[in-house]
Amino acid sequence: MAVLCNVCEAVEKKYKCPVCQIFYCSLSCFKAHKDSGCNPPQNIQEPQIKEEEMCDEAFLFQTPDTVPIESLKLLANSDKLKALLANPHLREFLTILDSSEEKGRLMRKAMKEPCS
Repeated sequence: MAVLCNVCEAVEKKYKCPVCQIFYCSLSCFKAHKDSGCNPPQNIQEPQIKEEEMCDEAFLFQTPDTVPIESLKLLANSDKLKALLANPHLREFLTILDSSEEKGRLMRKAMKEPCS
């Protein structure tokens, strides 16, 4: 079953509002949504994962490139990563990437070296 636009409720969703996370299908629906007052969601709680669930078995499709949980936990305390994520250009790119149907193409394009 397709997820419908939260604004017109007639067309399949294509995009997600970066502020409140609702789905919309077009620029006109996005503008209508913004005009009606877009606010961040209230009281978002991240799901609590028990420590025993956070083991290598938690990854359904492990590969040789799978990063161990211990290494991922270290990222939460990384000042360097926090500084990088404060960059508005990177945040905008990640928002676009997250809502894109062509993530691979966007990443390949972003990772290309600029031509001299």
